[in-house]
Amino acid sequence: MTLPRSNCWRLVTAAVVLVATGLGAQSPHELGRQDKIELYLQYLGRVVQVQPEVFSALLLEFELARSLHEMGTAHPESLIGEFIERSNKKLHPRYARAVELRQEGNLQEARQIFEELAREKELYVVAGAELHQAEIDHASGRHEACLRRATEFVERRRQFVLGDYRACELMALGFRAAKNSLLEFLQLHILLIDYREVPPEVEARAKKRLAELQGEVGKPLGVVSDWMGAVERWIKAYETSADPTQTKQDEIRAGLEKLIELQVAKERNSCSNCGKGG
Repeated sequence: MTLPRSNCWRLVTAAVVLVATGLGAQSPHELGRQDKIELYLQYLGRVVQVQPEVFSALLLEFELARSLHEMGTAHPESLIGEFIERSNKKLHPRYARAVELRQEGNLQEARQIFEELAREKELYVVAGAELHQAEIDHASGRHEACLRRATEFVERRRQFVLGDYRACELMALGFRAAKNSLLEFLQLHILLIDYREVPPEVEARAKKRLAELQGEVGKPLGVVSDWMGAVERWIKAYETSADPTQTKQDEIRAGLEKLIELQVAKERNSCSNCGKGG
């Protein structure tokens, strides 16, 4: 009997959640890169059930990468940070081909393959494909699509990709393209607070951009208050053309939601006994 697609997804997701529970992790922000790789290997062994010799080779590669990383003889991004992406390419030729096409600049053909892969049932392939699609949207100047896709990725796929920080950075770039300095400012703060093991170059970019935005944005709560004041003035003046009031209300709501998200991240990461893995 063939299960409906939705049931397959629920079963696969449940299996990964059970594995994650075994590691004591409660949500994606608590997972370090090695935690994620251990989850991935268990997923391959228990859910996907890859061939034993393939699984053994991947396990050996991880152990070697971890040892080299701990000895300080290799850059962590070249071994640990790209492990799942490398494995996706090894195990899935179409995924590898799509990555190659994207690197060659053939974005349309790469997009088509990634869209097909994103409809499959293997969680790590889907997550990788979705992040690649967001990157292609960004490179193609499709900023609204990039922002939407990156937001959905952050909400649903963080635990399946080692470079999940990139989706957060893409969200900030989307807000920048939309000329929404407040949301960009808050998103970059979330990147620095709520994402673990962010590469130094990404952290440096975020801090540089935050310094540029500081004068423009000021204190975020003050900006939100200004927006609220503008809405009140529009209401009093009965300005209804193009519905400016509703537009500003939407902006205020988005700003407040992002402020809340930042505050939750701060409180979550201020805990000294949160049990975060390395």
